[in-house]
Amino acid sequence: MRRVASTVVGSLGWTIGVMGLVMGRPLSSDWALPAALMAAGSVLVWLGVRDRRVGWAGLVAWGVLVLAGVFGSLLVSTEKIACMYCYHETRGYPYSGLEASFVDADMPTLQRAHEIMAANPDVVNHRVDWVALVGNAVFWGCWALFLVVVTTQVSRMFRARTKAAVPENQP
Repeated sequence: MRRVASTVVGSLGWTIGVMGLVMGRPLSSDWALPAALMAAGSVLVWLGVRDRRVGWAGLVAWGVLVLAGVFGSLLVSTEKIACMYCYHETRGYPYSGLEASFVDADMPTLQRAHEIMAANPDVVNHRVDWVALVGNAVFWGCWALFLVVVTTQVSRMFRARTKAAVPENQP
């Protein structure tokens, strides 16, 4: 049952990733999630077909990497002045999960926007985009799964080769 579920979910993720790449716009952030879905889907199909497991250590590493990716991506900040009157800051990668904005008639530059925010912090409107945060979690979860499975399988391969190279009679 686990093998079938892994293969089906991996195939579905890979198919959605391919469709996203084919139908996506040519921006790098629009290609990030489909590429991650394809990588994770490929790994899940391989795990299902080969009947491999990641193990508890791999699951813990996956969870840590997902959390680190989501919270680390919130450090990526993009600021801009739109329409000469609107300050807009977004945080998150590949999607903007946290947003801050305000409108002021005297704001031609980012430096002036920072002066206005320093003088009156209440002017800034903060918003959380939960859909974007979930999208970021899926993105980082896919890449974390890919990294954990590849690392786990490479380490198993090296352990098997090391074990085969050392005769059992020697200490």
